[in-house]
Amino acid sequence: MRYVFKLSVLAVLAVAAGGCLEEKSEYFLNPDGSGKVIYESYILSMDMGMGMAAPAQDPNAKVAETLQTITTQSKGVDAWKNVSCNAASDGRIHFKGTAYFRDINKLAIQNKMLKFPMKRNEGGQIVIAFDTENTEQFGGEEIPANLSDEEIEKRIEKSKAEYNQSRMMVAAFMPSLKLEAILHLPGTIAEASNFERIDDKTVRVAIEGQKLLAVMDAIMNDDQLLREQLKAGKKMTDDDAMMNEKLFGQKAPVQVVVNPASENVFDYEAELAMPENQTMDIETGEPNDGAADVNEAKADYSRSIDEQFNDVFVKLRSKDLQAAVDILRGIIVNKNATSKDMVKAYDRLGTCYLRMEDEAKATEQFEAIIAKFPEEKMYVAKAKKSLSEMKKEKLPKPQPEESQTQDEMIPPIER
Repeated sequence: MRYVFKLSVLAVLAVAAGGCLEEKSEYFLNPDGSGKVIYESYILSMDMGMGMAAPAQDPNAKVAETLQTITTQSKGVDAWKNVSCNAASDGRIHFKGTAYFRDINKLAIQNKMLKFPMKRNEGGQIVIAFDTENTEQFGGEEIPANLSDEEIEKRIEKSKAEYNQSRMMVAAFMPSLKLEAILHLPGTIAEASNFERIDDKTVRVAIEGQKLLAVMDAIMNDDQLLREQLKAGKKMTDDDAMMNEKLFGQKAPVQVVVNPASENVFDYEAELAMPENQTMDIETGEPNDGAADVNEAKADYSRSIDEQFNDVFVKLRSKDLQAAVDILRGIIVNKNATSKDMVKAYDRLGTCYLRMEDEAKATEQFEAIIAKFPEEKMYVAKAKKSLSEMKKEKLPKPQPEESQTQDEMIPPIER
């Protein structure tokens, strides 16, 4: 349970220090340990942190501070690409960027909570495990051998009292804790435990603070379990396997064993040398300019496609166009998306780019609809109309947000 209690403490410390309580990471890994990670985080500003009165910070200054801290104080990073940092509508600072690293074991991104050390087993397979920084610091006191029943009861009472004292503060922030990581592996999966398998080369793990808190409560309220731990000479935070079972479903490490590929998944040196807006297409090995880059788009497997489209509607209503674009691009690369989902996403994406006055990217989306989905007559007709109007230098003007309903913005699709 070391990492669980550590995450709880980090949740509080992160808020107090204006840190990160929500992060998403997508790794692309080579067998030699090199790779890249698309890292995204939402960071609380200091005056939001503990809910106490504090001098309001200049949002622009906070954005600049966050950008400098992450890009200059992270360790093991050869270069950052496609970096953006801005103030979100809820006051948090939104950071997103791609970090390139030669050795995942030396990677330490500032403010990042999760890491994934990589090693080889005796058979030459690659083993990647979920971990956090310095969990040994959160190990709790050593348990003497042969405790009497009376001593065990006293220790249980003490542990509960200490937990209850800290719980109020932890509970205030745990619902905001959301951690997710997707790993594109350097080979095919031989075995995996407590990772969600997306396909034979990709796994995902996610932690939500609300569930974490519920599991902690259940453990600390289970006197029999605590007695068994103490009788076995285990510290309250020793049994990671037990916690994994309650949190992820299996009494085993959060770990994946990989049969390594014979060569690197992507050419690290070549991609590192590319201009900032370019990456290497992993499937073809060819450079691309990122307009519809699957390496940059992030599929969200924690929600249904319909829920994601509903979120797009919310983002459009709040005029957060970039957030809507990110969701739509994720739907396009989502392995669970149907062709109807994809054409709908391309259509919405084209509309978003028109509102952002990016005609080139809008054109790409509408041309993709015509080329890839000729059977979708309604969307093809809309795409052709939009392209025709753009050629006449007359951008289509969406109706005012206040007058649009969700049904008007997102035509229903037969499923």
